Amino acid sequence: QRQMCIETGVGCVWVDEERWHGKRVGAALMKQVQRRFSVLSLEVYEQNHRGCAFYRKMGFSPVSRTFPQETHAPAMIMQWVKTAE
Repeated sequence: QRQMCIETGVGCVWVDEERWHGKRVGAALMKQVQRRFSVLSLEVYEQNHRGCAFYRKMGFSPVSRTFPQETHAPAMIMQWVKTAE
């Protein structure tokens, strides 16, 4: 399963871990989105270490923290800005 939802930020990116993990499918999806937009933002749970590392590797930087009431888990707001090529 893979899914990407985009509005003003990256809504969600998932790949089937069993089938696609380690095959750079998530990176390919993110690069495609990064080609189309100049700024992206997303929220990722701080306890999701693999997700945080992935987004950092894709060029995202933390810009703020949040504590969603529905999950009671700290999260980071991360942002990516396209650089001049």
